[in-house]
Amino acid sequence: MNKLKQWIHDIFTEPGNSVICPVRLMAIGGFLYFFCTHGYTVLVQHAAFDLSAFGQSFGIMISTVGVALGLKSDTKPDAPNVVAS
Repeated sequence: MNKLKQWIHDIFTEPGNSVICPVRLMAIGGFLYFFCTHGYTVLVQHAAFDLSAFGQSFGIMISTVGVALGLKSDTKPDAPNVVAS
């Protein structure tokens, strides 16, 4: 269980594991919202699953998060991600 908690903590925090990254937090919230609304549309409203539209929307969301993380001025790409064992 500790490894799972550490993994979730690493997802939400900066490379130094000290500060929660707001871009990552918003990205995870956006992914959850995207999948929940799409799942609701397909499962509850019985709409047809459009793989092309899903793939385009998902690709745009991933690329936007990548650009946002890349443009952050305080991101240190060479900082080690220390995991306590």
